[in-house]
Amino acid sequence: MAAGATKLAGAPPMVAIFEQIGAGQWFRFVTGFIEIVGGLLVIVPLTSHWGLCCSSA
Repeated sequence: MAAGATKLAGAPPMVAIFEQIGAGQWFRFVTGFIEIVGGLLVIVPLTSHWGLCCSSA
């Protein structure tokens, strides 16, 4: 979840990486959101399999 948080917070290294690969800043927000949601889903036993799917993608 920490990696997702740094993406959403706009840490300069993350902004630079997404600019360098040309994916755009919208993709940084999407991946950060998916990482955070996946981390939260892993915590809940009933949804842990979905969380693992999110974090492995």
